[in-house]
Amino acid sequence: MLHSIQGQLAEFRSYEGEEMQIREKIVPLKIDLRINNTVIRDQFLWDIGNLDSDPEEFARTLCDDLNITDPEVGPAIAVSIREQLYEIASQSVSAMREAARVSKKGRRAPEFASNSKAMNNSLDLFKYFGSKGSVVRKRKEWYLYEPVVDVITNEEVGVTDATEEINSRNA
Repeated sequence: MLHSIQGQLAEFRSYEGEEMQIREKIVPLKIDLRINNTVIRDQFLWDIGNLDSDPEEFARTLCDDLNITDPEVGPAIAVSIREQLYEIASQSVSAMREAARVSKKGRRAPEFASNSKAMNNSLDLFKYFGSKGSVVRKRKEWYLYEPVVDVITNEEVGVTDATEEINSRNA
């Protein structure tokens, strides 16, 4: 798994300096993890156009805010975020390559954002929030994004493991 993460990071860094023409794009990310006896579910918005955002820092802050003390949870959250960002970046690069390939054949390239599944899932801030809008959630919507953290007993961990094993066999 470590090799995979290092490979993903190397691929991300290889695109540094390239003009990707990323506007401010907000994508929903979801976390649904069980690490040891901690179960965490959350969803939040991430600006993929802000290359300074740090999944590790976000994970540390989230764990601090939610009083999660298991030292393995933060790194697992960061990995989950990086995996989702990697998938979005891969889809975006594929769409850009396809647009370039089509334009080289003399045809007008399709609009980049409409070609990418990742970009279709993102939110154009100006379109949805207007020039005076904000991505800050309204108080009445807070319950939709409230993280869920459960600490389960060792017995519940065993039951969950057995259920997951049965489900994976039947899949």
